[in-house]
Amino acid sequence: MTQLIKHAFEVSEVIELMDKVWVSEKYLPSDYLSLQLDTARRTLRSSNMMEFSWNQWFLYSGKLVLNLIRKTRGLSIENFCDMLLLKHSKYGAEPLTNWGAVGVAIRIDSKFERYKNLHGKDDEDTLMDMLGYCVLGFIMTKKV
Repeated sequence: MTQLIKHAFEVSEVIELMDKVWVSEKYLPSDYLSLQLDTARRTLRSSNMMEFSWNQWFLYSGKLVLNLIRKTRGLSIENFCDMLLLKHSKYGAEPLTNWGAVGVAIRIDSKFERYKNLHGKDDEDTLMDMLGYCVLGFIMTKKV
């Protein structure tokens, strides 16, 4: 089973990078994330896909998800790293690497749709999954 990450410090380094991304507070993080997903959808339908920086997209989207999590609850980086490493060791990287960045973006999109439908109820797992996909997508596109 292929692994993209093996150690918690890899995940925490990506979270630190995401924290450094500047995001205007003019709009809600969920509105910005919706715009990010729209950008990815338009890119997939166009011929400009080669010019699109998936690495930066995952980094910026991760920052938006972090903001959503922090707006509603705290985030224990240690607990998040443990959860992501456990899930990653359980499922491996194949479901992600088979489809590449596009597959990861689609998973984030479907999690975001679920988040919107939950209206803030029982959404912690969904937000953590979205953040996990952003971290894994960033790591995956960084290694390409």
